[in-house]
Amino acid sequence: MKKLTIILLFISIICQGQPQMEFGTFLKTTDAELAPDYGICYKHEKRDVWNEVKVCGIMVSQITLAAASDALYDNGDKVESKLVELASLGILAYGAATFDINKFNWWRYLIKYTAFRIGTYDFTYNAIRGLPLDYIGNTGVWDKARQITSPPLGMQVWGKGIFFIAGATIPIN
Repeated sequence: MKKLTIILLFISIICQGQPQMEFGTFLKTTDAELAPDYGICYKHEKRDVWNEVKVCGIMVSQITLAAASDALYDNGDKVESKLVELASLGILAYGAATFDINKFNWWRYLIKYTAFRIGTYDFTYNAIRGLPLDYIGNTGVWDKARQITSPPLGMQVWGKGIFFIAGATIPIN
């Protein structure tokens, strides 16, 4: 209880040290207008929501198809695996051609893709192979790292859900 009180006190002190600005004053500032006393320029950028939805959809569908391709290949369905892999690469090429990529923030795309991959790949692979959803392989580096903790299914769903939500909420602009 003492630690919680100290943490809350510390957070409140930090929050009071932040620059205060009335909400009405914030709305009145224009793109080029400087905020009084702080020298900070508040530039209002509108997020292109549909571009972000498109990026998320393309990334998730590409990862899902890649997992399906790997699962089909491991089941022995080589031809179907190659067709699904071709579809996966086609979606990736379409995304690369149509993304409105901000070259300054390229690392956000990488983090978003990684979060989606952690959140969707294993469950898709296991479902298509007919394995239990909490199955952890034993050949890859990722599988060996997960075997150290060997979390139960509920913990895996929770963790992968957190990564999926994080991938969906990371802004790319």
